[in-house]
Amino acid sequence: MNSLTKPIQNNLIHIVCSIDKNYLQHCAVTITSIFSNTSTDNIAISIIYSNIDNESKTRLDLFIKEFTPYVKFILINEEDLKRFPISDHITLASYYRIFLADLIDPKIKKVLFLDCDLIIKKDLTPLWNIDISEYSHAAVIEYGVDNIHKESIGMIYNEPYFNAGVMLINLEYWRDQLVSQKAIQYIKQNTSKIKYWDQDVLNFVLQSKWVSINPSWNATGIAFRSEVWESCNFSRLTYKELTQASLDPYIIHFTGSYKPWHSYSVHPLKQEYYHYLIKTPWQDFKPIGKPSFIAKIILRLTKHLAFFKNTIYILLFRLLKK
Repeated sequence: MNSLTKPIQNNLIHIVCSIDKNYLQHCAVTITSIFSNTSTDNIAISIIYSNIDNESKTRLDLFIKEFTPYVKFILINEEDLKRFPISDHITLASYYRIFLADLIDPKIKKVLFLDCDLIIKKDLTPLWNIDISEYSHAAVIEYGVDNIHKESIGMIYNEPYFNAGVMLINLEYWRDQLVSQKAIQYIKQNTSKIKYWDQDVLNFVLQSKWVSINPSWNATGIAFRSEVWESCNFSRLTYKELTQASLDPYIIHFTGSYKPWHSYSVHPLKQEYYHYLIKTPWQDFKPIGKPSFIAKIILRLTKHLAFFKNTIYILLFRLLKK
């Protein structure tokens, strides 16, 4: 059953997350970081979910209500998604966002969709206020996805590809253009081509319809891996944008299989996750897995290299700004 404590208001910032039982804790961390850094508490949270027991759902519900009375849980039927391709660390929950326009109250015209492997470091109000009236959504380019992959899923050559973890969505556009139906049709006809799950699907369906925003609003793993930038043949502008995103990420996105809640994660900002974790009911959580001796050495070296790289970045960034 859905839970909504107050009627929806038009002046709210509407944030949507999608989770299953594996992401309850991480959702709480992301939401804590939102309210810790956003200037208004006039925020509504909608959680699209499946495979969560009532006790766990109630626990998360009561926690979110410490920040806002506007909380809604929307149950999705995973039976309709069973043939959707998944692999690695991805579960069917990744596909829930495809159905946003069908699941969210039709009175709501715009939502900010956020993955739950994010840490929000800046006020979300400027992001919310971006004008997307002429676009399907606003998102950050997913640097590192090459034209070969984009063409393999049917995208136009050289068309930019976005990361779907942070999307400011024009729900009116999604409803008018039947995005969920088009996405389902694409999955049925192109299952073998899909590599990056629902992100591939949305990039095909919404190509040329979205607006690119500052990479700092979704600083993915590649922003912190300057050693691969050259092999990706990035432009000077991309170097500059990724450098800025790594130095001052508005939203940290822990992409990839190794998340900060894994003991073997070497992300330079993994401690940001624990900074907010201790403010949640899951504060006693211990990192998953025991790092090997080699992993410990790599982690220590990574920390030293990260410090050295950041020092260089700061100098370069100051030079670029002149």
